[in-house]
Amino acid sequence: MILSNKNPGAALVAFLLAAVAPAAGEDDRTKAKSGYTIFRPTPRDLMRPLSTDRPDATESPYTVDAGHFQLESDVVAYLRDVARDDGAHVEGWAFAITNLKLGLTNTIDVQLVVETYRHEETEASGGDSTVDGFGDVVLRGKFNLWGNDEGQTAFALLPFVKFPTAEEGLGNDHVEGGIALPFAADLPHGFGFGAQLVVEAMRNDGDTGYDAGLGASATVNHALVGELSGFVEIAAAGPADAPWEVTFDTGLTYGIGEDVQLDVGAFVGLNRAAPDLVLFAGISWRF
Repeated sequence: MILSNKNPGAALVAFLLAAVAPAAGEDDRTKAKSGYTIFRPTPRDLMRPLSTDRPDATESPYTVDAGHFQLESDVVAYLRDVARDDGAHVEGWAFAITNLKLGLTNTIDVQLVVETYRHEETEASGGDSTVDGFGDVVLRGKFNLWGNDEGQTAFALLPFVKFPTAEEGLGNDHVEGGIALPFAADLPHGFGFGAQLVVEAMRNDGDTGYDAGLGASATVNHALVGELSGFVEIAAAGPADAPWEVTFDTGLTYGIGEDVQLDVGAFVGLNRAAPDLVLFAGISWRF
């Protein structure tokens, strides 16, 4: 998830280091919440506004409040890719790809991403194929370093490990992992900004070992009407020594009360390495 495949993320790194810094000290609200854990849940009147890692590719630096559960799911997603370098034509559907999140402390949550069902059809010169079934499982942890409950910026560490649980043809049958560094900032006139860098170990195409994977993304969002908001984003990701998947992403979110958010969106491929189009509709629900 980055804008260029040369010197990836350098501009974003410089921006983060130069433009943000954690506040010196804690305000009364943060101090009041510091003692809550999974065994002593945060009271409703102290909970922060609902923040989700979807629908854009940029993760949120805000954690789920201690002792509370959050579900974020693609109800349905559609993928089409007809401009691949190998000449193949791919179409796919996914249902209920879900991120299950649990707040452990005021600054830490744990997440389990489950690809519940995927279906892909490929038309190629060597023959057609269809694969479907359960996908990979990803275990993640989010550690907010500042900004969860105060200030105009926030930053977190988000390490992750992917376990090869996918049906044959839907994954690479190898453990992979890495870390994302999500950042958020409030901008003038009601705009919100998000960015992240990602570094991961990816199994190479030759299945001989692991290569470095890099990525970054940047997103801007704004309220439109009432509880309806929109976002635009540029994202890219891939092996450090190969063309990256670069996409333009956009979508809408709609809040229902304090604990439910609906979303729809589209990721549009900007180069041959990226899928041509991904469409999705999802829901997030906090308990």
